[in-house]
Amino acid sequence: MIKILKLLFTIIPFGTISSPIMELNIKNLFKTSTEIEEHNLEKEPYYLLDDQKENISTIIRKNNSAIFKSKINKFISLEELKLEHMQEFWFDSSLELNFKNIVQRNSSGLQAGQNIKYENLEFESYKLNINLDKRQESKTIEKEYSYHDKWTDTFIYTKLNLEFKKVFEVKSGLVISGTIEEEILKDKIALKNKKWGSNLGAIESGGLLLTNLKTNFISRKNYFQDKEEKYYTVLTDINTDYRYSREKLQKVLNSDDKFFKYLNIKKEAGHIIEIKSLNSSNLFQTNLMTGVVELKNNSQILKKNIKVFIKGLEVNTNYDNVDLNFESSLKNINENHHKIKYFISKKYNLAENEISFNIDSLNNSKAIKDFKLNKSTIFKYDYKKPSGKILSFNVSIKHTNNKSDENIEMSKWNEMKFEITNKNYQLDNYSIISESNIQGNELEFKEILTSFESITLKRNEVKELFILNGDNFRKINYKYNKNLNVQIENKNILKLKGLEIGKTFLEIDSIDAKNKKTIEIEIIPDDEYFELETNEITIKKGEFDSINLYSNSFENLIIVNKNKNIIAILEEDKILIKSNELGLFEIEVFSNITKESEIIKIEIIDNKNLVELDKNISLTEVNTLNTLNIINFDELNENELTINSFSNDLLITREKERITFISRAVGKFKIELKYRNQILIFEIYCFNKFTIKEIDNYDQNLIINKNDYELKSYDKNINLLDLNGDYNFSLKENYNIGIIEIVNKKGEYINIRMHSNISEEDNKEDKEDKENNEKSKVNNNWTKIMALCLIPLTFGVSLVIFLILKKKLKKASL
Repeated sequence: MIKILKLLFTIIPFGTISSPIMELNIKNLFKTSTEIEEHNLEKEPYYLLDDQKENISTIIRKNNSAIFKSKINKFISLEELKLEHMQEFWFDSSLELNFKNIVQRNSSGLQAGQNIKYENLEFESYKLNINLDKRQESKTIEKEYSYHDKWTDTFIYTKLNLEFKKVFEVKSGLVISGTIEEEILKDKIALKNKKWGSNLGAIESGGLLLTNLKTNFISRKNYFQDKEEKYYTVLTDINTDYRYSREKLQKVLNSDDKFFKYLNIKKEAGHIIEIKSLNSSNLFQTNLMTGVVELKNNSQILKKNIKVFIKGLEVNTNYDNVDLNFESSLKNINENHHKIKYFISKKYNLAENEISFNIDSLNNSKAIKDFKLNKSTIFKYDYKKPSGKILSFNVSIKHTNNKSDENIEMSKWNEMKFEITNKNYQLDNYSIISESNIQGNELEFKEILTSFESITLKRNEVKELFILNGDNFRKINYKYNKNLNVQIENKNILKLKGLEIGKTFLEIDSIDAKNKKTIEIEIIPDDEYFELETNEITIKKGEFDSINLYSNSFENLIIVNKNKNIIAILEEDKILIKSNELGLFEIEVFSNITKESEIIKIEIIDNKNLVELDKNISLTEVNTLNTLNIINFDELNENELTINSFSNDLLITREKERITFISRAVGKFKIELKYRNQILIFEIYCFNKFTIKEIDNYDQNLIINKNDYELKSYDKNINLLDLNGDYNFSLKENYNIGIIEIVNKKGEYINIRMHSNISEEDNKEDKEDKENNEKSKVNNNWTKIMALCLIPLTFGVSLVIFLILKKKLKKASL
């Protein structure tokens, strides 16, 4: 379409519009907009802020109340929020935090370790929801909540004054800071004949639990990929429905070795796992619980806020009974009912109206009489499960020594008054005290403009790349390979330095870029250079090893070797090194052009504990005598050397370093050499008769693997370089041909005629000359034939022309 329009604009005149501007306008007109994706992430970190009890700064005790004030200052990292993969979008994302306040309160007022008669009840008291808009840094809120805790016989008022602040620094996350105040009013009427301590109603454990968070942001299509959280799931054969026991589940976790492996911690005797919070969506419909656990080493905390799933036995959907104990100080039976129903509803997360007490049943009628006359009795409360079956709570009520009067009732809201707030009614208020302004604008996607699209650098050369609109992006990210060095001066200027020769790239990107920008870079050699893979090498005595060499002019490099005990050969792009002497040595690589040099330090180490053979394989014919030599026999302890054959068809004997063997049958055989901890297997392939094969080779070097071929012989015109795993053959100078004889595993006896490159070139030139001479002869013959044909033809044409001219002259004379 663009090409058609360009053609139209070229044919039809449009005043003074220049063609480059016209072409740019056409491209902009049809350029597709960036595809944008909206992301709505929802995570369940289950992060517990249990700082309230730990950081109490003020306690004011009065006759009938206690006031506790705590200071909070908590940093929660993106990793702890399960948002570490959206670090780039943290500034440009909205955030919704959903907390539940789940605490366990002291029901007796006594300290831990004292004779506590009343079970501490843990339940959710209030919810807290915080919202931060995109590009909004902070918000300060005030939350007031009060309720009547019938189990502890207290009225509790809580006031939160907290700031929620996003942190955009290197370690991004969320800071929660401020104060939490609580006032606990004691119900003197209900507590008249009940013994209670000064800590009655105080928080024993728990706090604000971040159960869920949501975030929203945009990106270009396919730029961002969400990450699925993985949590540990404990499988157990104990109850995880309404019959659960926190103590038993803690024991399960403490004995679970796989859980410690998941934490990447080696289990030790002092390790203790404590469940700080335990949650279930419905204790009567699911057997899966979500726990927040803490790992300690004795008293030292190693890890906090570890989210785990605990899955136990299937939920009991049949008829069932639960036994509960309750100690009463109230003679009023209705008040006892209220208190027991309150306890059951909070403990099992049920509505009180779902718990029934049949006053007319035979069991409960008798229990009511016993309640008035005897010291203890059992009341029966029923709950209809979702399955339709009945769960009965058998509550054993035991009286205290002194019971209150039968007409005494628990206090009401209008009979109480908090000192902090002067309010005497149930509260659930939320207000925003202050909030920061929204900064900047929504992400706008732009092309990254650079001073060039591709570049060629010499090795070690530095060139500048300018990002023409770098200031317009949130944050520019760079990606490049190790053969390129990038120095970032600022958002707009990069300095590129080529390190290693080859093609590479530089990727430039930002969350608000329309597309990733890729700069293609080619790093070329300097005018002259060389580099060594390493300047130090350790080699076993008698073995070859090599160092890679990088250069653009190998022909100008020489090796300076002043050590007669070191063999050092420059072979194409490698330096081959070998020595039969132990010690430390040095060689030098020198450039005739740049006059630069590099020293290579060589350490030759002993390998006398290993058996060394003069060949890797034997390829032979039936009933043919063969020998195998132990090269380093003098360095070995002969008494520790044993040789075995695995076949009766292979006859074998040894005399000092020489092993002699002969095979009586065709096949594959093995000789086992044992020396100390070394076991060496030598393979023998035996054929009935070799087949002969001849090959001409014109390569400068011929490399043959020692494990696949046996070298039988080679003539004096051949140079042999014995590498660790290969033979390297080449012709000596001033020789045009050499003979090598080898055998392969197919039983082929191969005679190789090795020709020099000069010989091959001469042959080619002779052949070309011969072909040219033949062509020349053919061309000459054709020339002669054409000449013989043209002579009479030329003569005939000339005669005809002569006769015509003669006739015309005759007419003219008349």
